[in-house]
Parts: sequence; C-alpha cells; structure tokens
Amino acid sequence: MHRLFDYPQVFAKAELETYKIMEWFNHNYPPEFKLKRIDYTYDMHTDYKSIYLKLIVMGYGLSRKTASDKAYYKDNEVVSIYIKQKSCRINIYDKFEQVSEKDGTTGEDSPVNKLLRFEVQVEKVKIINELRKRGKNSSGRNFMFISNFINRETEYQILEYYFRQIIGLGHYYTYTAAVDIVNASGYKESMKAKLCTVLEHVARRRGVRKFLECVKDGSITDCGSVQTAKGYLKKLHGIGVNSVTISREEQARMKAVKRETELEIPPELFRYPQYQYGVDFLPNPLWKLIFDKLLYESSQKNYGESNHTVDFTELANF
Repeated sequence: MHRLFDYPQVFAKAELETYKIMEWFNHNYPPEFKLKRIDYTYDMHTDYKSIYLKLIVMGYGLSRKTASDKAYYKDNEVVSIYIKQKSCRINIYDKFEQVSEKDGTTGEDSPVNKLLRFEVQVEKVKIINELRKRGKNSSGRNFMFISNFINRETEYQILEYYFRQIIGLGHYYTYTAAVDIVNASGYKESMKAKLCTVLEHVARRRGVRKFLECVKDGSITDCGSVQTAKGYLKKLHGIGVNSVTISREEQARMKAVKRETELEIPPELFRYPQYQYGVDFLPNPLWKLIFDKLLYESSQKNYGESNHTVDFTELANF
C-alpha cells in the first residue's frame, strides 16, 4: 500500500464506507491490473496468545489430501501454524515473534506483543471459484478486477469459513466444565455418556484430528465409525462446547495471566455465564471475529451518534 499509494492510511479508516475506499483505490490503481492473490487477515489482541495457539493446534486442521500443515515451536511453545492447500495458504502466528525474528529489536511494550494474527492467502484458483459463486462470468472483462474482493463481507466470509474448518465451533472450556455442560444438557443419558467419552479421547490424544485418526484405524473402538464420531463432535458444537478442552496445566497458566489487553465482556454474551472468562474458558476465535464484525457494523450504522447499542443476540447463542 505504501509503495502504490500517496495516502495508504485511507484504507485503515473504519468510518469510511466501501465505495469511498474504492474511489480512492480506483483513482490510484491502474485498471488493467488483475488480481493474482489476496491476503485476508484478522488480528486478535489477546493476553492468552500462547494458550490459544496450543488449543488451535489441537483442532481439526485441514486433513484433506491436498493440504499439509505444520506447527512451529520456540522454547516448547507454539509460535505459528502453517497450512498449505492448492488454492490457499493459512498462517496463524504470534506477530510479536515474527517481528522480533526479523529485526531483533521489538520490546515487550511493542503494540504487537499481544497480537495473534490469522492470515488466509487466497490464490487464483480460489479467487475464480469465489467469483463464480457470486455469479460472476469468467469470460467477462471485469472478472478478475480487484474491486470484486475489496469489501469487508467477502473478507469475513473467507475468514469465517476457515475458522470453522480449522477450529470448529464452541468455546474452549476446561475439561471439568465441558463435562458439566454436557451432563446439564438436554441429551439422553446414553448420549451424554458418549459425548463425555469423546471429550476424554480428544484430551488424551491431544487433538481432534488424532482422535479421528484413531477411530479410523481402530485404536478407538467405543465411538463407532468416523462418521459417527464426527456426529458426536457436531453435537458438542451444538451445545456450545469445543471438543478441545483446557487441561489443568493450561488452566493454571491461564489463571496466572494478567488480563490487560482484552475488553471486559459481559458474561451475558456467553451461553453459560456462570463460567468465568480466563478461569473456566476462553472464547472461540470465531466468536471474537463475529464480535468485532458486529461492533464494526454497528459503528457504520450509527456513525456520528454519541450513544448506540449493539445487538449481540447471535453471540449469546454461539
């Protein structure tokens, strides 16, 4: 942006509507240029950065034949996750570690010290598919113009899709809290027992993907087929519980964290307000993505008003 435009800061102005941003963009951007790749990012400022990275590693990943992924460690802590597909690359990483590695001068008071970045690099194949979904004609003159992709709704849709694929739904609860939620649910007793068994297997195998692999190869025999096991995972998501739970060790680390970066969020915005943020659970990063989206939409809708409210109904049912 800084190399291409005289006023790159215009793109960071949250109060500007998309069409105004595009006016600036089209004024400076040669119309014959076509889009080859676009990076969508979500920056999550959190005091629980390393814990989140460990929990995300234990999620679904992208276990397709066309995908490969790898976690990178420093001092036994996950600092980045890299997932590669034919049509895109996903990076989830500690921004502070990345900047420090590059220049070696970043201090603890750096603005990126509490920043966890989610980055989806969408390649040409994926771009074409997304445009076709939107009814764009691949033979049209404007098919690959960048204006088709520079909008917040597209960015949100791309990020939400991969959050769901990699992380799954439901908040991260301690194992004890997750079991309590299952037992207090409306499921039949036999189903509650199955779901608790799944939570135990995922915890012991250190992740969802390993759990499913063990079901597939017969190492786990009390959860049925892979399809049946996935059904149990979906039922956990349905009651707002991520199958990846927080261990006692991670809970102790979580409690020791001095919370100073994140907003104070009313407990009522969560399905189970009796559990304490940073003690019993951590919100799903997808929940935070939705939270920020709602805040932005509200600011746009009520721009210029001194007092306005935000409808967070969908968050309480997450």
